[in-house]
Amino acid sequence: MLLLLLFLLPGVFSLILTSCDAKPVTSRLTEGSKQMSPSIKAETGQLSANLVPYFSDLAASLIVARITGVQLNPTNNADLETGVLNLTVARVIHSQVLSEGNSIETLLERIADPEIRLRNQFNLWNALPLDQGDLLLVFVKPDRPPRMYMALAAARLSSLADPELIAAQQCYEIELLRDNPPLKQHLLASALGGPSDLLRFYALDVVIRRHALNRQASASILESAVSSEKVPANAKRDVGFHLASADFFDETLGADSVNVGIVSVLAKQMVSSQDRQSREQWLSFLSSCVSREFSDDAKRDREMRLALVSAIRVPDSQEVISVLTRAVREASGPDEAKPAKRLLEAWQGAFGPR
Repeated sequence: MLLLLLFLLPGVFSLILTSCDAKPVTSRLTEGSKQMSPSIKAETGQLSANLVPYFSDLAASLIVARITGVQLNPTNNADLETGVLNLTVARVIHSQVLSEGNSIETLLERIADPEIRLRNQFNLWNALPLDQGDLLLVFVKPDRPPRMYMALAAARLSSLADPELIAAQQCYEIELLRDNPPLKQHLLASALGGPSDLLRFYALDVVIRRHALNRQASASILESAVSSEKVPANAKRDVGFHLASADFFDETLGADSVNVGIVSVLAKQMVSSQDRQSREQWLSFLSSCVSREFSDDAKRDREMRLALVSAIRVPDSQEVISVLTRAVREASGPDEAKPAKRLLEAWQGAFGPR
């Protein structure tokens, strides 16, 4: 759950579209959001709950480690506890240096007060009970070989049969696939549409933060995720946020196939929304694409917008016009109605009034 929060919160919920003209959505990944970006790594002395960004670091080891002991040391700062965690490697998922059965140590730092500790779980050391015998899925790097390693990110495991282990192995299968781009794209699309949060966030990291695929392939994968019935609604909205960003929607290209695909999938989600809040969210994503400025020349700007909308075949234009008409009617005032009204004008301009 903590990993889910680390990844999702800044996407949909930090997006604010005002009643002013729509602006291109800037991807939070390219902004380097400190709190939630999938590229975030823990500060020195802290342990991240986000495994995702470390799969691309092939020098890091991913192991299943069993806690065999912990020694907490006195510190000059009464608010902090520091110590050494003793670990035994129970299984190697990926490593160039470690083997099953190796004993290693890692330094830890956490808040001393247990109650305050619970409110500061961005550093995962504050959230882990550190009981002997507990299993951790943990990324480590050599610190002072051969025994001392730096722990980078971790997740607590229920057992050696925990589904998270299978997901981690699949992440590496995709990561290490170099000579078969079509298969890699297929596996990334499957990861986005599958039940594993870890795999989904890994796939998003590959496609969005790392730009490992070209724009067309990446957009196609994200569109498939938005359309999949297997992807949770909140994850779909996060993907929709990225599709509407400047990473993928390029207004300078007008009605190119990628832009058309993005607008189509956003409009489809808006039309199929079952509640007003969801409809307004997808409407805002759609507005940020269709209502942005395509050209400094007013005539050319309108022509490019209408050409883009005219190229949309799904959903049906009259369905879109009906939903937008209702959104304008239900708005509390002119400012709230403006995004829907501008979209309505674009669809009616392209397909005629209902």
